[in-house]
Amino acid sequence: MFADTLLDLERSHLLALLLWAGASVLTGTGILAMLAIRRATSPLLSRFALVTVAWGAAELIAVAVQWPSLTLRDLAGATRLDRLLGSRPA
Repeated sequence: MFADTLLDLERSHLLALLLWAGASVLTGTGILAMLAIRRATSPLLSRFALVTVAWGAAELIAVAVQWPSLTLRDLAGATRLDRLLGSRPA
C-alpha cells in the first residue's frame, strides 16, 4: 500500500518541479524579450533573466533525468530513500 503512495508523492514532486522550471524559463525569456522589444539596456535585469532561464533549464533537465526512473519501491528502496533524505522519527 505504501509503495503506490510513495510513487504518487515522488511523481507530484517532479510535476511541481516541472511547473516551476517551466515558469522560470518562460519568465526569464519574457524579460529578455521585453528588453529586446523596448531596446532597453539593463545589465541587472538581463543577467537576472539569464540566470532564471539557466536554472529553469537545469531543473527541466533534472526532471527529464528522474522521470523515467520512477518505479514502485519495495521496503529496501523506501529505506534507502528515507536515509537519503535524512528523515528522523518524531
